[in-house]
Amino acid sequence: MSEKPMLFSGPMVRAILEGRKSMTRPMWRDYSTPDSEPAWCADDPVTSFRTLWDSINGKRPGCAWEANPWVWAVSFQKIGG
Repeated sequence: MSEKPMLFSGPMVRAILEGRKSMTRPMWRDYSTPDSEPAWCADDPVTSFRTLWDSINGKRPGCAWEANPWVWAVSFQKIGG
């Protein structure tokens, strides 16, 4: 996993030092490991989603992440009453 610097605000530093905050970055699961050994070490949400996708669809021909790495997001908006 790569390390990336983080800048903390004054209130955030105080919360960490006082023990009110212990997690500073979200952890993403790496789904390529067996369920008996969950690994919370994916670098980012895209890597986490890719490993989840491949664990579900990777064995189907043409459905692995490498075959088509595009992710489509569709949003809807309620119209009227």
